[in-house]
Amino acid sequence: TIKTKLDAETVISGSSQVEVEYDMLDSSFKARASNVTLSSGTTSAIIDFTSSAVFEITTPTDSTATTLNFDNAEIGMSKMILIVNQSTAGSGTITLGQTIGTGTFIRTSSDDIVRTLSTTNYLQITCIAASGDDRTFVYTVGTAQ
Repeated sequence: TIKTKLDAETVISGSSQVEVEYDMLDSSFKARASNVTLSSGTTSAIIDFTSSAVFEITTPTDSTATTLNFDNAEIGMSKMILIVNQSTAGSGTITLGQTIGTGTFIRTSSDDIVRTLSTTNYLQITCIAASGDDRTFVYTVGTAQ
């Protein structure tokens, strides 16, 4: 068992096995970001793949259109986003995007984000391709059954 983080010079090859324990993981694998509440004054949120594993976004209660921007994603990285509708449901659209480059988003579930009052949507997203600043993501979305 390795008790400290490997330095950039350490190489493990062949059939060597390394046990990685939870406390050795970076915050991007185990932290929950602070809630971001979107409104007519704050219409977008950044989902930074290098900062946290779980993100919570509270949607506006009106018709404000909002955007979730997925930044710093690399192939194979996955994140969970909780999209929380307040006790007064809004009707604005939620767009997925990036702040730099172009994002392609492929929904692989039959469900889409719903804006029903007091409902939480669970969106799991994975980066599957990268070309320069452009990224391709697949995602599923659903609500608790």
